[in-house]
Amino acid sequence: MNKFITAAFVALLSIATVSPISPALALEDHVVMVPSDDKAMAKAISRARETIDVYWAAADDPKGRKGFAVKVKISDKNGSEHFWLRAVKRTDTGFEGIIANTPVMVKKVKEGQLYAFKKPEISDWMFFENGKIIGGFTIRVMADRMPKDQAAQIKAALAYRPK
Repeated sequence: MNKFITAAFVALLSIATVSPISPALALEDHVVMVPSDDKAMAKAISRARETIDVYWAAADDPKGRKGFAVKVKISDKNGSEHFWLRAVKRTDTGFEGIIANTPVMVKKVKEGQLYAFKKPEISDWMFFENGKIIGGFTIRVMADRMPKDQAAQIKAALAYRPK
């Protein structure tokens, strides 16, 4: 089994050069290798799944919020990656959205493709409210591991964590 999961995270290094953060920039590719047994990342993913109703409530009634995205784990024979999806909708069988990252290892999807998924595949969610990221649990874990100057700028773009 692969010891690492490739994760397409928010473009943390690019965000450091832009203020305020833009939703388009936040979905740019920045691939980070994370061990599959990373406890902090597992906790972040669990928290995102527990609070997904916050995302749906905001998406159903945006009131000026924007940049809605859900991150899902996608696997094939080449490995696993986590991708941000835009334009996410509920369907009769689960959810679907448009892949917003360029695959690195996984070859069964491509950027811009419509992808159907189920709730257990969700690994994060986010949206922007007043220029700040709401959600983004995996982003928070990655920011904690960055050099202080970059982390400070990322953390400044993060709003509260939903309870």
